[in-house]
Amino acid sequence: IQIDISRQDVISWNGQPVTLAELDRLMLRVAQETVQTEVHVRADAKSRYALFAAVLASSRRAGVGKLAVMGNESLGG
Repeated sequence: IQIDISRQDVISWNGQPVTLAELDRLMLRVAQETVQTEVHVRADAKSRYALFAAVLASSRRAGVGKLAVMGNESLGG
């Protein structure tokens, strides 16, 4: 699963824009899988860090165990 955060602060789940509430539901679904799918999170360098943190918090609340941050060296502030 690929989660992207655009420079316009839009969260996308496998290319489809989602709200934070929708993201929470999708994360719960992943967490409930018998064998969890790995989730990759990539944020544009111009995106807000607070939104990136919200995505990570959503995964933690849901109990997603396989999460990888891609390209985190490019995060803006």
